[in-house]
Amino acid sequence: MLALIDYMKKSLLILTLLALSLIGRAQSFEGVITYSVKFELNEEFLEMKDQLFEKLKKDGDYYDTLIIFIKNNHYKKIDNSANRKSVIYAPEQNTVYVLESGFDHAVLIDANKVTTLNLNLPEPSLHYVDSIKHITHIACDILKLSWEDLGEEWYFFNRDVATIDPKLFKNHNYNYLNTILNSTGSYPLEIVRSLDGMMSTTMTLVSIEEQELSDELFKIPELKKANKKMNELMGQVTGTQVMKIKN
Repeated sequence: MLALIDYMKKSLLILTLLALSLIGRAQSFEGVITYSVKFELNEEFLEMKDQLFEKLKKDGDYYDTLIIFIKNNHYKKIDNSANRKSVIYAPEQNTVYVLESGFDHAVLIDANKVTTLNLNLPEPSLHYVDSIKHITHIACDILKLSWEDLGEEWYFFNRDVATIDPKLFKNHNYNYLNTILNSTGSYPLEIVRSLDGMMSTTMTLVSIEEQELSDELFKIPELKKANKKMNELMGQVTGTQVMKIKN
């Protein structure tokens, strides 16, 4: 009988330790991920490259670094453009807020939508690529999304790095984030987006750091109704809503 009790105690201890390890693995990443960003044009459009980049820099929209802060089901993205654009996801409203330094309005994107464009885009095909790529010495699997002739996206990920519980973003359809996280279980370490062979954007991991983040980091400024005409114009052109930031 004593032997049986000892065996049951050991079994219980093993099960407890296993459960704790699984709980640890199931916890979502909290911290900061920094990417370098590169924009490339296809050979046919190379002559436009300088002109395009000059325009972006003149407008304050050019950037080559993107920092993402992630905590539970919140994220905040900040680029190093002159306009210091911030993108914040508020899960309570299932809304993505876009803010710019020096601009007294916020653009609101309904995260139920996959895109802000008023277009009937086909659903992408999704499959894993049978290959491995190392991103800063981390072995990554590859997920590919393809929209027939419109373009494709490549996501390089490691399920043990920047682990994300997909359920936290289950309503975030915008940019197919929930689809991607359901397939990867972690935040990608490199993202390559190609638009119809015209241009591509590559985000590559520079650094990743787990750390506790303040809730204040994800706070949305107090907003009020914007000019009706401006709101209607934004809705027609981009499918987004605009609100004015209170002083």
